[in-house]
Amino acid sequence: MIFPLFKSLLILLLLIGFTSQSMAQIATDSGGLTDIEQAELDALEKGEKLDRSKNVKEKEEENTNVYREMKDSDQDIIISQIDKELGIYLEDYSTDNDQHRFGLNYHFNTDLKNPFEITTMEANYAYRLGVAWLEICAALTTGKYRELTRLNGSIGAESENQREENATNLTLGGGLGYRTRYIRNLINSSNIFETIAAYLTYNSFSDNFRSESYTGYGIKADFGVHKRTGARSHWGMKMSYNLASVRKAKQFEGEGSAARSLTITWLTFGLEYSFYF
Repeated sequence: MIFPLFKSLLILLLLIGFTSQSMAQIATDSGGLTDIEQAELDALEKGEKLDRSKNVKEKEEENTNVYREMKDSDQDIIISQIDKELGIYLEDYSTDNDQHRFGLNYHFNTDLKNPFEITTMEANYAYRLGVAWLEICAALTTGKYRELTRLNGSIGAESENQREENATNLTLGGGLGYRTRYIRNLINSSNIFETIAAYLTYNSFSDNFRSESYTGYGIKADFGVHKRTGARSHWGMKMSYNLASVRKAKQFEGEGSAARSLTITWLTFGLEYSFYF
């Protein structure tokens, strides 16, 4: 008689304990405190303030970006941030909202046997105008004189002997650019895109061997392939072609313009990093 009663009491206690644990779990899942909220409450009871930045950063590291096609657009995509733990979309960003872009470039000579015979450092800014981008650039190019002036037939013994001295050219330009995604037909990736741009340029060329300066106008054409790395940035590779006609000041009366003129040109290839704001 006592044993069955004891057995029933034991089963009842086990049921009560299981039910209490289940209810507590349900309360936590539905309306209970999260770990961050509990930590903040504990800190508040101690008269302290919890720094949530660490928790937010850890949460952001758990998220990843997904790139999706955008209908009726050959240049824009939708970037969606996904919580990898929960598998849900947190935020969408359309690259159609890109408005300002600032980029930095470092380029080398396309002759891979002598990549450092021409180097270029460039900064550019672009403002979106519908389907096109209004762009400005500033670039400093350093290279061998013989490389930059190779289009000139005969302009002196020093040039004919392929002078090894360096020359520098400062380029300021403005033009229009366009962003496309035709490359996706070759590469199965939604966040790879290409850019093309054309500029009119003003050039200041310095011949370090003769300590002479030339100025003049030219053109610049860029083609790049890039990878979007998030809502605010991309990196990629770019090729840049430059051509300019420059002229120095008269040194004596009667000096012809042909004797004072140079045609400079170079083709470079390098890396670009840009961010949007």
